[in-house]
Amino acid sequence: MEILILPFSLISLTARISTKQSGAKIMTEVLSKPQFQILTHQYTGEKTGRIYFPALFLAEFHINVTQWLQQQEIIFGERDLKQYGDGSFRLYFRVINSLEGEYFRLVNTLMEKSSYKNRSKFRCS
Repeated sequence: MEILILPFSLISLTARISTKQSGAKIMTEVLSKPQFQILTHQYTGEKTGRIYFPALFLAEFHINVTQWLQQQEIIFGERDLKQYGDGSFRLYFRVINSLEGEYFRLVNTLMEKSSYKNRSKFRCS
C-alpha cells in the first residue's frame, strides 16, 4: 500500500515530552491539528483518505468537522471510524472527486473561521 502524505502547515506539534521508563526513552506527541494521508491500494489503485482529528482540535472545531462529515461527498461507514478515549478519532473515507480537494476545502473553511475569530479578539471596540 502506497501512502501519500500531503505537506501542509496545519500539522503542529504542540508538546514533546520525554520520560524514562524501564531505561527506555518514550516520546509523546500532543497534536492540535488534523493529520491527513492518502492511501493507494497496491493492486486496485483505489485511493482512500485517512484523517486523524485530535481532541484539542475538535474542542474548537467540532461543529465544522461535523458539518463536513455530513456532506454527501464524504463516503464512509461505521467500520471506517475509530474513536479514542481522549475524544479524538480517525476516519478512513472516500470521495467522488479529489481527496486532496475535499481535504483542502475543509482546511480552508476552518482557516477562515479561525482567522475571523482571531481578528475579532483583537478588534478595538
